[in-house]
Amino acid sequence: QQVDQDYVLLLGDVLVEIKEEGATHRIRAHRILLNETENILNAEGGIEYTLIKGAEEEVFRGERLTFDVDSWEGVFFSGGMEAERAIGGEAIRFRFTGESISRLEDNTVVIDRGRITSCDLEEDPHYHIRARKIWVLAPNEWAILNAVLYIGRVPVLYLPFFFRPGDEFFFHPAVGYRDP
Repeated sequence: QQVDQDYVLLLGDVLVEIKEEGATHRIRAHRILLNETENILNAEGGIEYTLIKGAEEEVFRGERLTFDVDSWEGVFFSGGMEAERAIGGEAIRFRFTGESISRLEDNTVVIDRGRITSCDLEEDPHYHIRARKIWVLAPNEWAILNAVLYIGRVPVLYLPFFFRPGDEFFFHPAVGYRDP
């Protein structure tokens, strides 16, 4: 069957840099296949994707990547991400890893079967959270589903669901109980 599409295949230690208004995208991989007709990019092997927006820099690493060049939506498989976030006036580097990491057009990041930590140790962190699903929605706004907080290798807290809003809520929910 013949397909009427144009492809570009790059092999070896490949580095592709794409610049657009306010952002630079760098993709390093062993193999990159670009479908020029559909504007879909597939990369495999030792992938490092860097997104630079002004002073902010996010680095994704993984084994496979598929994304749309027009909208910058994409999915990483067996990968991780590093990003600095300002908390209390201090810049803290967070590491996210997961079976798959999806970046949506509105810059929402969804991590399946993920782990999150801000510990300096990558292999055996002093603390981390493992969750079935992690959403990074907006600056300082995130949510987790079926999460366990680990101190070292010891599970200490289970959270069925947690949402941290980026903006102030007009009400403040509280969890607790009262004696009758």
